[in-house]
Amino acid sequence: MYNIHEIKLQNQQDCISLLYLCLASELLSLCGRRGEEAVQKAVRRYGETRGTSARKRLELAGIPANLKNLADGENDCPVDPRFRKAELARTEQVHLWEVYTCPMADLWKRMQGAQIGRLYCDEYCRAFYHGFSDGAAQANITDMLTCPRNNHCRFSVYYRPSNIEEPSRIFSSLDTRTPELTEPIWSVGGNESGSFGRLWFLLFHCMAAQAEELLENEGLSAVALGLRRLAREQAAELRRHAADTKTSLTDKFLAENFPISIRSGGETEKELCSEKESRLLQANFYSVLERELNVE
Repeated sequence: MYNIHEIKLQNQQDCISLLYLCLASELLSLCGRRGEEAVQKAVRRYGETRGTSARKRLELAGIPANLKNLADGENDCPVDPRFRKAELARTEQVHLWEVYTCPMADLWKRMQGAQIGRLYCDEYCRAFYHGFSDGAAQANITDMLTCPRNNHCRFSVYYRPSNIEEPSRIFSSLDTRTPELTEPIWSVGGNESGSFGRLWFLLFHCMAAQAEELLENEGLSAVALGLRRLAREQAAELRRHAADTKTSLTDKFLAENFPISIRSGGETEKELCSEKESRLLQANFYSVLERELNVE
């Protein structure tokens, strides 16, 4: 069983998974193989951006940006307790682990989108560690929960001193003066709800920007349709969450269970999204979601 605080975080995590599913579904459906390429490149862009940001946060904190410190505490959002995994190896140069339950895979399978989810899983891990290591690490995912043949995901990441310049800055085994991570970077002055909102806008921006870059108006039309589908699906999910917790669908409930405002993205949206992307959101997501929810 999960407490009410954990349930609220889980609901916000599911919003990001649903955003990906709806946008990717429309791009694949309307644009075929070119749509698949746009989805793959968007996930790579999203993963590399997050990986690069994770490295910079460690560096700004004076922490060596190696695999152990990353795994020990560098998270840019709270960890969803529905992720259950086993660590097989965790050192500065090697990180091996298996995941046995994953809320992203669960949502995608529940909504008949497991195959679309596999595109995400296949691209994100490699892109994240490419961004984190500036291209020096090798990452693989050899089994995926989104594949019906598998009952776990298996991740393998290798980050060798021989692949980088000045390895003593990163690997404490080569320089005993380097400090160790003592607490998660995201928790220092962090905002749990705000971090999910940032990821939501970042993922949307990567999907929309890549769709426009590769497919121009056709890609943006697919994104617009995806946003309209997302608004309907998201409204249904939020109504279900409210009923499950015997809560009224109020602004307070939405602020605690949905990572962004249903009316406007505010400063985070302005920072991460272009004006054209913001117009897409206003016309195809905010207005539809607010109408569907009929908030009290």
